[in-house]
Amino acid sequence: AEGQIKNIIFLMPDGGGYGQYDYANAFKEAGYNFDVTKFPNATQREQGSLFIKDYLAGSVRTRAANAEITDSANGGTTFASGIRTNNGWLSMTTDYHPRATILESAQELGKATGLVSQVYFYHASPTSFASHWIDRGAYELLATQVENNGVDVVLCGGYGGIETGNKSIKTPEAMGY
Repeated sequence: AEGQIKNIIFLMPDGGGYGQYDYANAFKEAGYNFDVTKFPNATQREQGSLFIKDYLAGSVRTRAANAEITDSANGGTTFASGIRTNNGWLSMTTDYHPRATILESAQELGKATGLVSQVYFYHASPTSFASHWIDRGAYELLATQVENNGVDVVLCGGYGGIETGNKSIKTPEAMGY
């Protein structure tokens, strides 16, 4: 009733969950060895809960189709595409079909999209939103898929281990990134 949604910012803490946040919050509130001089911008003990605790809005069960414990590729795929797949697979069904991601759906609606990560942009979590493949270790292929996906902004750790060969930082720079 208020109008169109202008922006969506989706945050996915890789490997994070309620247990980790609850533990970190309890540790912070107890004050064990919490040196405020090292973390001047942290929520202070007397100010309440860990800052992120107020923003936890939901959870997703990310168990892999082929294992009891999931990895980042399958976990990211669950968030990105809404499917359960095999560990190591990126936005692909277990019968080898690519599944559209929330990022690609936003692109279809004419929205600007981006990937932000502290790891290389071809790692499992970021690529689960902008690529489709059955091997999270196919870094050059995944980098090429992200580069050609039409993502507007990519702010990640760079090229790292694939700086040599036929891939380099010059490729995305030449594409306008």
